[in-house]
Amino acid sequence: RIAREELNGRPIAEFCSPAARAMWSAELESLLESATPRRFRTALVDARGASHAVEILATRLATRDRVLALLVARVA
Repeated sequence: RIAREELNGRPIAEFCSPAARAMWSAELESLLESATPRRFRTALVDARGASHAVEILATRLATRDRVLALLVARVA
């Protein structure tokens, strides 16, 4: 199990199922173009390598320097 504090700032690719990486990329790219929150289903991989179905709510947070994504995942 990973402590919540350890998740902050880590690349989502570390937890993303390899089969879902292209879909993740497309969903996050859409946040660059629109402030509309995105909701989608995908799979995340735990520390043991097991895949888990999750529902993601992705919200854009624009700063002066860059665009960040706030991700909230719930087990689907």
